[in-house]
Amino acid sequence: MAKKVIKVNLLSVSSIRNLKEELIEYRDSLDTKLWYFVKDLLEQGIATAQAVIAENDDHQLSKRIVFDKRIEIHEDGCRGILMASGEKLYSRWYRSDGQGGVEEVGGVLNALLAAEFGTAAYALPPQTRFGGYGGQGTNSQYGHSSETQWWIATSVTDDGKLTGWKAGTAIRPSRPLHNALLKMEQEIENTARRYF
Repeated sequence: MAKKVIKVNLLSVSSIRNLKEELIEYRDSLDTKLWYFVKDLLEQGIATAQAVIAENDDHQLSKRIVFDKRIEIHEDGCRGILMASGEKLYSRWYRSDGQGGVEEVGGVLNALLAAEFGTAAYALPPQTRFGGYGGQGTNSQYGHSSETQWWIATSVTDDGKLTGWKAGTAIRPSRPLHNALLKMEQEIENTARRYF
């Protein structure tokens, strides 16, 4: 949006009236401009979050994370909230019970926390950010917190032998919310220029 130049002849009553009307019109447009400014910043943040997940999507997390925005108008301004939720990924496998038998075990992993903090050996140090808690060892009930790859048995034969081996791999953090925050902070001034 180009800057608007207002010229006024201070010796002309009609020119001063025109200035007053233009200033009132500008004042009345501020709430709308602010709403679009906040909406634009949130959309830039969401686009960044989606892009960083898609760049390294070996675990197909992009299909399991949803980003959205909410804009709230208040008497004293406008607040934008970038929201994200991750699908819970359930897994079941079998392992030796240490006494010659087999036990079924399982776990659950939140796709958003995995994308933000990483898992196993690739995970960031344990931390709390953006309303979530994650990092190395925070979801490691069965070991593997310092490994990049491991094997799990997905079935058991009739005679109790583990079979159906499948590789499990650590997830590198793509930091979608962290990168969204950085992008929005970086673009505040440029975005404000478009609307004000």
